[in-house]
Amino acid sequence: MRTFFHKLTGCNRCNILFFVFSLLVVLPFFYALKYSLPSADDFSYMALTKYSEHNRFVASVLLAVSSYKNWGGGWLGTFFQIFVLSFHQFGIGGLHVLLSVCMMFFLCSLYFLCRTICVNFFRVRYYVVFYFLVLLVGFNAVSPRESLYWAVGSTGYIVPFSFAFCALSFLVKYLFSRKNIYYVLMIVFGVIVCSSTLPAAGLINATYLLYAVGQMAKNKKTELRAVLPFLLVFAAALIIALAPGNFVRHSFFSKDGMHFFNVCGSTLIVLVRLLKNLLKNSFLFMGMACLFFFVLIRKRTDEKEKSIAFSPFFSGIIFLVLCYVFLFPVQLGYGGNRASPDRIEFMMYFIIAIFAYTFTIHLAFWCRTHFHTYINYDCIPFVVVLMLCFFLVEIHALEVRKHFWVIAVKELSDGTMKAFYEEGQKALVILRSTTDKNVVISGKKVESKILNSIALRNDPHDWVNKAVANFYGKEAVVYNTSEFSE
Repeated sequence: MRTFFHKLTGCNRCNILFFVFSLLVVLPFFYALKYSLPSADDFSYMALTKYSEHNRFVASVLLAVSSYKNWGGGWLGTFFQIFVLSFHQFGIGGLHVLLSVCMMFFLCSLYFLCRTICVNFFRVRYYVVFYFLVLLVGFNAVSPRESLYWAVGSTGYIVPFSFAFCALSFLVKYLFSRKNIYYVLMIVFGVIVCSSTLPAAGLINATYLLYAVGQMAKNKKTELRAVLPFLLVFAAALIIALAPGNFVRHSFFSKDGMHFFNVCGSTLIVLVRLLKNLLKNSFLFMGMACLFFFVLIRKRTDEKEKSIAFSPFFSGIIFLVLCYVFLFPVQLGYGGNRASPDRIEFMMYFIIAIFAYTFTIHLAFWCRTHFHTYINYDCIPFVVVLMLCFFLVEIHALEVRKHFWVIAVKELSDGTMKAFYEEGQKALVILRSTTDKNVVISGKKVESKILNSIALRNDPHDWVNKAVANFYGKEAVVYNTSEFSE
């Protein structure tokens, strides 16, 4: 066991300590998966294959093609969503396994990216500290209900972004090792991402383009090996960007047509709002301060520091551009109405945290290299006390009780999640067991800020009610919302 932890965390006590902290951040959210329920689009996707005359695979392919023509371009992501949800006969237990696997994939790919950035770019071994700070920000900035506790959201967003984290990791690894296996993997994972969802495709394309331009500038010539990854991911992204379904979806959310400059402005406004929210209501700034001082304390050789001596302000601008590129397809899809679903914000906050902490480490090394700024080891106790005081002030100022980790722990401990799940289960049992074609269900009012509800309404004509009725073979379903709300 001791050997395992040494290998896993980089053979130092600090990483082991922050590995435990990371587990404490994740565990409440992971445990809450046992109270997940099918919700909204889950029923629509399950019904599509349930009543299809084809087998699961063929039906999923045909439905993905139909979606490509009539709703959205991410054909591979749509296929994966429909195919996975076609195994609905495994019930709630199968749903919990699916969501658990998706969350584990996300956490592992995020760890892989954090470790790759720290080890390859900066030659630092305290990557678990980096990972913990990213988790602390990402899991507390917005409710994870649409990302972690909704099958369609988890398979359609969490999984593609996990592939994106892996693609970026392989890109960095190839950049420093030049191993062919990493080159192939960065292409394969990049194409998968760019065939699944546009926001992640924008991020991957922009990053691969930067890599190609950087290699051409460094070698002072155009090399196919440097350009090929970008050309392939760009082609994959172009296929989903020009899908007829995207234009159908856009017309649904915007009746006034496509206004490019309005979308550009809306994207900037949304990005500024998200950045402002993170700086004001999260531990992002505190994490940046901790990493900055941490690097100033650490000993480095001049040779290593020269390798990252270019201006960090340039990398900061690049990070902001990448965040903008990530959000642009979202605003384009919603007609520039400044809408930002929780599932998009959830991923955006993680990306901002990764970029912000990478910039901070870069800035600290740059200060050491150019200004010979460092903290003497005799001053470490003072710095630790200063950071603890800063942390206590942050806890008071940020109203930590409103953070979603605290809310998740509270809902688990006081039985809110269990009661929420039981009410949802009662509704599903009634729908499965009753022979009535017109079903009226009543339940207690139980609310959760973490979990995603079934989303039934007291209107039988609501699209969710219709989807649920269709899946269970009913003519109409009504949920008494006078006694129940999300």
